[in-house]
Amino acid sequence: MNMVRTYADPAGESRWGETEIDFNWVEYAPPAPPMGATDPLPANAYVLLQVPQGWDGGMHNTPMRQIAVVLSGKVQIETSDGEAKEFGAGGIFAMEDTTGVGHTARNIGEGELTVIMIHLP
Repeated sequence: MNMVRTYADPAGESRWGETEIDFNWVEYAPPAPPMGATDPLPANAYVLLQVPQGWDGGMHNTPMRQIAVVLSGKVQIETSDGEAKEFGAGGIFAMEDTTGVGHTARNIGEGELTVIMIHLP
């Protein structure tokens, strides 16, 4: 499986890229049947965000490397090179542009946007 991510290129421009996520067939929760699971990945903390309808964060960097999972609503992330992606409920993406120009984030849904941000080391 591939997950999209933002990152800062050597010139400081934020861009979209992809990172591969590998799953292994394991007995994760016996006696449940085997399922695909990643190796354990480190995380420092998580934050739940509620974003009001119409919110526009302007250009900014992500405060730390993190993975975002949209729980409800719809968000648009636009990198400094002008490429925008939209994510609705169930959407997952990594934010890694901690330096450089940054990206914009906007709630483009018809109500509140709720996101869980998983902080990475």
